[in-house]
Amino acid sequence: MTDRARRRFLLAAAVLLALLCAALFLSPLAGSVWIGPGEFLRNLLGPGDDVSLSIILKSRIPRTLLAVFAGAGLAVSGAVLQSLLKNPLADPFTLGIASGGALGAALVILFVPVSSFLGIGALQAAAMA
Repeated sequence: MTDRARRRFLLAAAVLLALLCAALFLSPLAGSVWIGPGEFLRNLLGPGDDVSLSIILKSRIPRTLLAVFAGAGLAVSGAVLQSLLKNPLADPFTLGIASGGALGAALVILFVPVSSFLGIGALQAAAMA
């Protein structure tokens, strides 16, 4: 990797990291109840409003973290799929993986009563299989 390519890569990584940090800070502010940035920081750093603190800690921050982890998982699985098949155009739709998951879910919806085992529903297990 040349020095110029390395600098471009580091610049892109820094910009994307800054955007991720901004999204992590701004995402918990959005919702049906408006919580301003000052109120958000006040609730996190010190004693704040119980209702706002409950909304932030029990709903918005878990939602934000789940979105980050889901996006990271999808990115890694896509990169693994492309590198495993040595095809930069490989994705679950062109390979039929998404269609197979939909078929498994449809079969469970049609033929299996509602059930779960260890918190995993039959619908999710069939889609993964």
